Amino acid sequence: MPVPVIFGKPIQVWLGMILAIFLAWQIFSGFMVVKGKPQYMKRHKAVVWLIIAIASAHIYFGIRSWFF
Repeated sequence: MPVPVIFGKPIQVWLGMILAIFLAWQIFSGFMVVKGKPQYMKRHKAVVWLIIAIASAHIYFGIRSWFF
Protein backbone atom coordinates (compact mmCIF):
# COMPACT_ATOMS: atom_id res chain seq x y z
CA MET A 1 0.00 0.00 0.00
CA PRO A 2 1.58 3.31 -1.04
CA VAL A 3 2.18 6.04 1.53
CA PRO A 4 0.30 9.29 0.81
CA VAL A 5 2.63 12.17 -0.07
CA ILE A 6 1.91 15.84 0.63
CA PHE A 7 4.28 18.49 -0.80
CA GLY A 8 6.78 15.76 -1.59
CA LYS A 9 7.01 14.39 1.96
CA PRO A 10 5.28 11.33 3.43
CA ILE A 11 2.17 11.91 5.50
CA GLN A 12 3.95 10.58 8.61
CA VAL A 13 6.21 13.64 8.63
CA TRP A 14 3.26 16.05 8.62
CA LEU A 15 1.33 14.03 11.21
CA GLY A 16 4.44 13.99 13.40
CA MET A 17 4.61 17.79 13.29
CA ILE A 18 0.94 18.06 14.23
CA LEU A 19 1.52 15.58 17.06
CA ALA A 20 4.43 17.67 18.34
CA ILE A 21 2.23 20.78 18.43
CA PHE A 22 -0.52 18.89 20.29
CA LEU A 23 2.00 17.41 22.72
CA ALA A 24 3.45 20.83 23.56
CA TRP A 25 -0.04 22.29 23.91
CA GLN A 26 -1.16 19.51 26.25
CA ILE A 27 1.94 19.70 28.43
CA PHE A 28 1.93 23.47 28.83
CA SER A 29 -1.83 23.81 29.27
CA GLY A 30 -1.71 21.04 31.90
CA PHE A 31 1.17 22.80 33.61
CA MET A 32 -0.88 25.99 33.90
CA VAL A 33 -3.87 24.09 35.33
CA VAL A 34 -2.02 22.00 37.93
CA LYS A 35 -2.05 23.45 41.41
CA GLY A 36 -0.06 21.72 44.07
CA LYS A 37 2.85 21.67 46.41
CA PRO A 38 6.03 23.44 45.29
CA GLN A 39 7.92 20.13 45.43
CA TYR A 40 5.44 18.54 43.07
CA MET A 41 5.65 21.51 40.72
CA LYS A 42 9.46 21.27 40.57
CA ARG A 43 9.28 17.59 39.71
CA HIS A 44 6.57 18.26 37.14
CA LYS A 45 8.77 20.89 35.47
CA ALA A 46 11.69 18.45 35.32
CA VAL A 47 9.53 15.73 33.76
CA VAL A 48 8.06 18.19 31.26
CA TRP A 49 11.51 19.36 30.16
CA LEU A 50 12.66 15.75 29.83
CA ILE A 51 9.68 14.89 27.63
CA ILE A 52 10.27 18.00 25.53
CA ALA A 53 13.96 17.13 25.11
CA ILE A 54 13.16 13.59 23.99
CA ALA A 55 10.43 14.76 21.63
CA SER A 56 12.68 17.49 20.21
CA ALA A 57 15.46 15.01 19.51
CA HIS A 58 12.97 12.69 17.83
CA ILE A 59 11.58 15.54 15.73
CA TYR A 60 15.07 16.75 14.80
CA PHE A 61 16.21 13.36 13.50
CA GLY A 62 12.90 12.77 11.73
CA ILE A 63 12.94 16.13 9.96
CA ARG A 64 16.63 15.80 9.15
CA SER A 65 16.12 12.42 7.51
CA TRP A 66 13.16 13.54 5.35
CA PHE A 67 13.91 17.18 4.55
CA PHE A 68 17.71 17.39 4.23
